[in-house]
This record gives sequence, C-alpha cells and structure tokens, in this order.
Amino acid sequence: PVVSAGKGGVEHCYAQARQRDFIGDLALRLTLEISPDGSVRRASITSDDYVTGDLEACILGKVRTWRFPRAGATTRLVLPFGFHER
Repeated sequence: PVVSAGKGGVEHCYAQARQRDFIGDLALRLTLEISPDGSVRRASITSDDYVTGDLEACILGKVRTWRFPRAGATTRLVLPFGFHER
C-alpha cells in the first residue's frame, strides 16, 4: 500500500523531467533502507539509463516522505520502476 500510494509522486517527477530534459523510456531501481519506526532512513537510485540530478532529487524527495508499517528491525527494499513515453 505504501509504494502504491506513493507511485504517483514518483511518476510526476518523471513526467516533469521528460518535459524539461527530453528524457525517453527509463528503468531504475530504488533501494530503500527503512527504519524500525517505518521511516525511510536512506534511499538511492541505480539505473543503466541516464538519470538527471533534478529527477533523482525529485524522486528521492518524494520517497523520503513515505511511511511504512513499524517493523522489528531495519528493512532493505529494492523496487524496480519503469517509465515509458506515452
């Protein structure tokens, strides 16, 4: 539910970058370290495609606001995202 709810914000970042920087299709992996309290402690993006600094900052800014359910330990989560021109 957290990722589904936040996906729109990430897609908005891509849409803005696509218009501003003429970015085409893009695939990336978002790696999150989630604290036991559910907050995102660390977030990073890896991709074989070029990701502009503005796009990376936008996505990471959105993701860092996500709140996951509490857990007994720190959790690492890797999420694939694919964006395609419409």
